[in-house]
Amino acid sequence: MKNYQLWTILFVISVFLTSCNALASAQQDAPTHQKQYNICLVLDGTDRLSEENGVPCVPYEEMVNLANTLTEKGTGNLYVSYVDNNCDNNRVAVFEWSEMKPSAPGNKPDYMKMAKYNELVSAYEEAQGKYSSHLEESIRAFSHDCSCIEKMAYSDVVAHQKKGSDVNGAINQADRLLRASAHGDNHPYIILVSDGCDNVGKELAELTQGTEILLVNSNVAKHQYGNLISREFVTLDQAINYIFN
Repeated sequence: MKNYQLWTILFVISVFLTSCNALASAQQDAPTHQKQYNICLVLDGTDRLSEENGVPCVPYEEMVNLANTLTEKGTGNLYVSYVDNNCDNNRVAVFEWSEMKPSAPGNKPDYMKMAKYNELVSAYEEAQGKYSSHLEESIRAFSHDCSCIEKMAYSDVVAHQKKGSDVNGAINQADRLLRASAHGDNHPYIILVSDGCDNVGKELAELTQGTEILLVNSNVAKHQYGNLISREFVTLDQAINYIFN
């Protein structure tokens, strides 16, 4: 009788451990934490024609790549704006993404019937198809808007404006945009691709607490923002790696 009870206990423990391992295998592709991002990319082409200009020009393809990276790393919001002589009413490209990437069912657990597992696979493939279709549609619309922003930011009209660098206004606008999509779990970033030299003179509003300004410029820093600039980078890729890594 005692041997029978012992074997029963061992059998139950064995089944329990097998089920736990199978559950872990089925969930192996599920994300442990979905990060949220809140980013505003500000382009500055006001000194594009200057021989001393060290500000990189950002093509719209790089803006779209930034949006794709955001969806790979999590969810959130991406804004793209630009500097001219008055940034208060400048057009903004907006990318909002709140969909969680579907989780693959993983390897079939031994205890699960094949028919049930095939149902899970089919459901995943359907969800993945809808996710990819919606993402492609959103990226396409954002790409069109970014193309328009690129043309305006790096136009000769902007480059030839005297006292045309409303950098303070661009930072104020970026902060307002980020505040609109603020969430307890996201961290706001302003990527300022500029020399940071304002010559319009608007008052700089107080930044929302926790907002980081990342300056992208290959020249020696000439800006007047002091500790408001969290980090300085030479390339946009360096700033992006800082945010997502």
